[in-house]
Amino acid sequence: MLSSADWVRKHLVRQESFWDIRDTGLGSWAVRFWTDLWHPLGRLIEVVGEIGTQKLGIARTALVCEVWNEGCWAFRRCRDSQMRSLIQAIENFALPDDRTGPDVILWKRQTNEFGKVFSTAEAWQMIHLQYPTFSWSKVIGFPLGVPRFAFISWLAIRNRLSTGDRMRAWGQVQGCLFCGEPNESRDHLFFACPYTYTLWLEVV
Repeated sequence: MLSSADWVRKHLVRQESFWDIRDTGLGSWAVRFWTDLWHPLGRLIEVVGEIGTQKLGIARTALVCEVWNEGCWAFRRCRDSQMRSLIQAIENFALPDDRTGPDVILWKRQTNEFGKVFSTAEAWQMIHLQYPTFSWSKVIGFPLGVPRFAFISWLAIRNRLSTGDRMRAWGQVQGCLFCGEPNESRDHLFFACPYTYTLWLEVV
């Protein structure tokens, strides 16, 4: 886990020396062309990749004020269609007239949407990985479920138990310990074994 100092160095100082950060009058800290969120597309380095610094002739540590020179953008001529689309998107984006005001913190809400108000629910949706819901999920996870039983049930449903048919792939011979069946499998262990069959009759 990153400490607060490590986080500042990674995300704000960008792995550079603190004393090399320059105040250009564009707010409290200089705005970097590639790695800061100054354009609606997001971080431009994530849009076109590291190769964009070479194709456009703009250093990775360049500031927006260094690329915007006397009312025009200082881009290198490029035939790459992706780079030309990026250039067009940047040129069509109107920079604010007053660029001497303080920086404003914007929170990412959706893929290309930012806002001034932080929402815990929206932040959770951004970092939470979405997976499809399986029909057996309620059998595994419920409020009063025992974690170790849920884990064993999950392994059984996914056919990941260390049964005989799986152990053979590792060079181990393992038969059913209840009835002696040499071909032990998940289905045999839970449904076909005479011993477990009698247990099911008692439970059901």
